Amino acid sequence: MPPTDPRAPAGSLVRTALSPRMLALLALAVVLAVVFAELGSWQLGRSRSGDQAPPERAVVPLQEVLAPQEQLDGEAVAGPVSVEGAWADEPQQLVVDRAPDGSPGDGAWVVAAVEVADGTGDGALLPVVRGWVAGEPGADGFAPAQEVPEPPAEPADLVGHLAVSQDPRGLAALPEGQLAAASSADLLNVWDGRIYAGYLVADAPAPGLAAVPAPEREGGTNLQNVSYAFQWWVFAVFAVLMWLRVVHDVHRRGLERAEDEAEARLAPAEHVPVDEPVDRSRPQEASR
Repeated sequence: MPPTDPRAPAGSLVRTALSPRMLALLALAVVLAVVFAELGSWQLGRSRSGDQAPPERAVVPLQEVLAPQEQLDGEAVAGPVSVEGAWADEPQQLVVDRAPDGSPGDGAWVVAAVEVADGTGDGALLPVVRGWVAGEPGADGFAPAQEVPEPPAEPADLVGHLAVSQDPRGLAALPEGQLAAASSADLLNVWDGRIYAGYLVADAPAPGLAAVPAPEREGGTNLQNVSYAFQWWVFAVFAVLMWLRVVHDVHRRGLERAEDEAEARLAPAEHVPVDEPVDRSRPQEASR
């Protein structure tokens, strides 16, 4: 490529950035960046709102604080709830290898399903920890030290505390009727129907079972909201970077046009052949 004429009006990157169109785009990018940054700060504030556990409240019906398949919030775990329904015809499960408080131990939680009407005509299944039973590992899995009572035939009328569903552990490693975690996701593979995204620890244990302490109400930072805040801040930076990219591209195209114009000006004129003059001083060859 021929060298560019230094007198060509290529312009500068700063001049391109200060053009009216680029300044308008910059204003839009700044507005978007500010909005995204504020949304990130709002999400960070929400994540810290759980640093202090909410005050204890009185007993309220389950339907007032939690709907089927919704995530538990601070209000749901801020105090006891009352549950009315029917014990579902679903197999009772043992959540094995844990102490009454949920730490590792030689025993199991006894979990049964209560079908709760949710106002839509179709009930949903609420996992209920009815109590704790002692036992020990055996050749066929956990072996309870006593017979585990089945849910009663009469309707369920319970008071207890809600807890967030535990992480799923799968069913492959344990025999039928036993789970490694009180997980709604695992129970979906065992019970038929919609399941609440949490479980109830009954205040009064079933006859013959030991009581399970109510889950602790802990404050803390919500990592999901922190991740949302980080994403909004990334969007804010991205808006400014996109403006810089547009300025760079527009400037580069301007340089390319200037180079093309310079090449056109510096290109030599096309050679057009002409007839050579006849030297009349030389004798012409006689015609034969």
